[in-house]
Amino acid sequence: MDSPRVKHTKQTQYLLETLARHTTSFSERPPKSILRNQIPGDVVLVTGTTGSFGCNILAQLCLDPHVKKIYALNRDSSREGLKERQVQALKLRGVLDDCLRYPKYQLVEADLGKPLLGLGVELHTEIQNSVTHIIHNAWTVNLASPLEKFEDCLQGLRNLIDLALKSPQIAIPKMLFVSTMAAVRKYPGLVVPEEHLPDPSVSIGSGYSEAKWIAEQMLHVASRELGCLPGGDNALVPWIPTYEAAGILCTMCHSKEPVLHLENPNPIQWNEMVEVCAKELNVPLIPFDDWLSLLRNYAADARIPKTEQMKRNPAVSLVPYLSGMDFTTYISQGHAGLDTTKAVQAVPKLKEVRISKEMVTKWVKGWREVGFLPRKEALGVLHSKL
Repeated sequence: MDSPRVKHTKQTQYLLETLARHTTSFSERPPKSILRNQIPGDVVLVTGTTGSFGCNILAQLCLDPHVKKIYALNRDSSREGLKERQVQALKLRGVLDDCLRYPKYQLVEADLGKPLLGLGVELHTEIQNSVTHIIHNAWTVNLASPLEKFEDCLQGLRNLIDLALKSPQIAIPKMLFVSTMAAVRKYPGLVVPEEHLPDPSVSIGSGYSEAKWIAEQMLHVASRELGCLPGGDNALVPWIPTYEAAGILCTMCHSKEPVLHLENPNPIQWNEMVEVCAKELNVPLIPFDDWLSLLRNYAADARIPKTEQMKRNPAVSLVPYLSGMDFTTYISQGHAGLDTTKAVQAVPKLKEVRISKEMVTKWVKGWREVGFLPRKEALGVLHSKL
């Protein structure tokens, strides 16, 4: 049986091999003789607009006077039409009016991993010829899946890179990729710099984090033509409300920096936030290890079908991910934070972002209103960093 060190080395090698496979033979730029200047006004391709962050990105783009056209690419849904799904998602997040006031987006059913993004030749050509910015937000979120399960996501990113490279415009479309803090989950320092991190070992331990690291490297390989944005979330709450974060992300479209961290430079203390949640939900705070133990026991209960477990407590899906890291130390002693110096320079209002206790109270209220939390008081536990 391989030792942990050998397994780690084999996995990093596998990541590098996967990266190499997805970065061979990039599409060539069109001949200079047919390149043309951009027509005034931004044309943005954005993926994954039916999710929480995607809805807010779409709303911010609709409000942006510099944006004249938006292609909103999403997967097809077999249960309901894309239009109905998008409208319901925008309504749920309270941004439907913003999008209806400035109706400049076109919903497009796409499969990013397929040739031509799963689109017809005519529509693909229209998008390729006109788009000036690409915001790639869509990604499978499954922390328990191995790297192999994210092949379609990686191929989708590769297809978007090729689309940008084939643009007939002199200025290649600017590409922003929404990454995650998990991609640097094993970074050895206290602060993660806003720069290229070529060591795959910083992401080892989760197929989700490994795939995101590979995606960042794919953009770096193509960075002679394209810029990229790794932004993301963080377990110790340097969070940014999605609406504000979407606005900041859209402003980053105009930055020349290849790497920017979308993180709150003014993080709220974990206990300061979770105590508000506990009070609102009328539940006790217990040590994290105890909380995780209860969650493991619940997940192992064979009497409850897995689908029902997920319905009752979505945190069950996090057990493999949380079990693979020293999360107690991660919470109690800090973590590798993201440097936001360049991000603040690019978007000064990022420095003004604050999360207050009142805001956390509104979050809990909103979670209840949309049915994520029960409207009536229920028994349960939250973990503290004790």
